[in-house]
Amino acid sequence: MPHKGRFTLEFVDGRTQSLNLSGKALNRGAAGVIYRAPDGKTALKFYHEQKKDQTRRNKVWQMIQHPPEDAHSEHFAWPTALILNSRGTFAGLAMPLLPIASYVSLDLVLSARGRKMQSLPEASAWRLDVAINLAKRVAELHARGHCIIDLKPANLLVHRRSADVAVVDCDGFAIKGDTHYFPANQFTAGFIAPEAFRSRKTPQELREPQDAFALAVIVFSLLNGGLHPYQGVPKRNRDIPSDNQNRIAGGFYPYGLKSHTDLAPSPWSIHQDLPRILRETFDRSFSEGKRPSAHDWAALLQEAKTRLKRCTQDEQHSYWGSQCPHCARGKTRVKVATPPRKRTRSNRARPRPVAPPVTPAITQRPPRPAATPGFAGAGTWIFITIVGALLIALLAHDNSSSKSSYSPAFTAPPEPAPVDPRSLAWKALAPESNPIHIARVSAPYAEGPGARYARSGPEIELEPIPFYHFGAFEQPESVAVLTGNPRNSDFLGLAETQVNLASFDATDSRLAQHATYTSLSAAYGLSFWQADPRKGREGIYLPQCGPRNCDLLQRLSPTDASVNYELPEWQSMSAFEGFPPWRYQLSPKGDFMVLASASQIAVYGVDQPSSPIALLDLPDTYAEFVIDSLSVGAEAGTIMVGLSKQKRFGVDFEAVLLELTRNDSEFDLDESFAERARAAGTELLGSYQTLSLDGQTLAVSEYQQPENNSTDYSWLNQKVTVALGYPAISVWKRDDQGKWQLRQRIEWQGRKGSAR
Repeated sequence: MPHKGRFTLEFVDGRTQSLNLSGKALNRGAAGVIYRAPDGKTALKFYHEQKKDQTRRNKVWQMIQHPPEDAHSEHFAWPTALILNSRGTFAGLAMPLLPIASYVSLDLVLSARGRKMQSLPEASAWRLDVAINLAKRVAELHARGHCIIDLKPANLLVHRRSADVAVVDCDGFAIKGDTHYFPANQFTAGFIAPEAFRSRKTPQELREPQDAFALAVIVFSLLNGGLHPYQGVPKRNRDIPSDNQNRIAGGFYPYGLKSHTDLAPSPWSIHQDLPRILRETFDRSFSEGKRPSAHDWAALLQEAKTRLKRCTQDEQHSYWGSQCPHCARGKTRVKVATPPRKRTRSNRARPRPVAPPVTPAITQRPPRPAATPGFAGAGTWIFITIVGALLIALLAHDNSSSKSSYSPAFTAPPEPAPVDPRSLAWKALAPESNPIHIARVSAPYAEGPGARYARSGPEIELEPIPFYHFGAFEQPESVAVLTGNPRNSDFLGLAETQVNLASFDATDSRLAQHATYTSLSAAYGLSFWQADPRKGREGIYLPQCGPRNCDLLQRLSPTDASVNYELPEWQSMSAFEGFPPWRYQLSPKGDFMVLASASQIAVYGVDQPSSPIALLDLPDTYAEFVIDSLSVGAEAGTIMVGLSKQKRFGVDFEAVLLELTRNDSEFDLDESFAERARAAGTELLGSYQTLSLDGQTLAVSEYQQPENNSTDYSWLNQKVTVALGYPAISVWKRDDQGKWQLRQRIEWQGRKGSAR
């Protein structure tokens, strides 16, 4: 209800002040409603009815009697008087009115995106000032015996220019009164000290040690690019908690002077630049011994500021070590690969063209153009299968103790048929050159409008056959495969009646069925299935598709009801209006789901499909692009997105690779990979990529010696210009600063086909 009429302010010295209130509320929260007082300098907080108990009145009165030293400045939203209604009943509190337009939430200070959005200083020294001022505020409260308990960025405001810190929601703090201690009842996961969480104590029982822990978490994030101190990259396949609070309880702090056995630092971390005294102080803060106090932090940070050096290359950068870590993250020092030897045109591949919905007849020798972009294009599927399997095998090799890894090598049928994905061979990437296992699978195409592309011969039976699409695998004895019954060769990627999950043994060509999913309500795009990797959660993810697009993602289970993932509004502004392509990808452990297009990225918890936990609109500069690939690191902390655009038949092909680093609900977007690739000798970057399980290796498609050919290709008896290029794959590793460095370049000789 609106709070209007006559009220009285009661001050600690016995004074009273009457006022008439008639304006609109400034803000509403769970505890009450805030108004501006007629003097324009005071905020009035009216509690909801259920909050107006005698204990709250006593607590507020003790706060008025025992304020921090500078409570009447803009540093604290601290009570200055009780509000009494016309009957003399306690109604709320008065406090200083902050010039809110001059402040932003500390949440926005932590991320580069937030600072840019709010036009905040980007200087790293400015964030150090924020940390110093925050430590001072906490120390001032502790000097009076009070504790914040629910110390988190959302309860802190930062002045846009001065970096001064204001603390709000003070009436929720733990307050030391004359004779009583008034507890705090709010606390937030991700900031609770480990000893409280493990012993199931309330954080308020710890008092100052709880504040000291949360303060160290926030200071670490301010000094280290917004990273939470318990975020990192798993070193091996151990079951590490996916949330920060359980990592806190388990001691998974990877930034200490002594490295953690199971968790490596984030590749974006600059913690090694911190002075040793600060690193030692963080180590003490994240242990269960005597933590440094807020006063200690203020003094240490103030002293560290005097030793801060200004970068000569960028005045926004400051550092303590021998070189600027901010500049080092943006540079790429690579050994440029030797230019590839010249080859004949017959080995060339075309960047993906944008073809009409109906694939035309080509009068010369190029491979069939891809279908209109989207999940269901059969021409697109051919190259996805080839490159996807090769990249999966490449990264399995990098993460496995085995000396060999495997990738399908496909045998092309005679022209003009498309590449036949039915004869498979597993080949080691290095150093062997002969196949390890070869498996032959008979899979004739069905009769139908697309049967003209099928190979002719007596072995072809014109009847429905299973469609095979492989998933990730580590050994040739157990290759995950999904089968279905396509309508005909024009719809090889769609299943209409049932799909089957099986495993294929390449050593003896056996196919073992594991689960069947029937009574499907729509056609499913088999080319983009993913298995749920969580133990005890058998199921698969499949998109529902029409002939041209897929518009719904479902999780299917043999025992449970299907689950739909609500798609965000992609806000597509591309030439494919009304047909916005999208991709999805599970995190390695299956706890997170990422849905992405060229305009938006959404991260879901797999058990919370109705709303994303993080959402990012990509810059409008990618409005003309479509998404071709999506890779997701552990806990969806790193997301790689491959986008491309081109004119018909691949002319003016352009690709970009975006790297997103997620910090809870916020993203940092790095758009610099294309520039790094050019510096490393990439002639034309491709849009397909895949990330290793540990997030430390990246494989990327690219093209060498690209050219436009206007003489050899025709469409509808008219000469057309087609883009050609030799395909290759570049392999990248992160260095100590988290930057991508080129490791090797793999040339794919003798293969041609519809490519991206």
